[in-house]
Amino acid sequence: TTDDNENFYSLDPYNHMNISFGYSIERWLPGSMIHFKVNNIFNSEYQLIRAYPTPGRAYYVGIILKFKASRLKIKDDSLLSKPEIRNNKLL
Repeated sequence: TTDDNENFYSLDPYNHMNISFGYSIERWLPGSMIHFKVNNIFNSEYQLIRAYPTPGRAYYVGIILKFKASRLKIKDDSLLSKPEIRNNKLL
């Protein structure tokens, strides 16, 4: 670029802030957590690419669940067997 068109292609400077936090719920569900997140908490208007505005304030809530494989064992092996087909009928 040259000095005469530098202002044409430049974007305004901006500041924005995100915040997130989590809360362990291990007391009720071992290895689990609830988390909350707010993006652009001050609802700033800014652009990363000219003429493409970014989203305003956004809220997110989630839960992380961890399971141990030993708790998910299936005792009845018949549930894991392949289905048998005879005379075009599923048995």
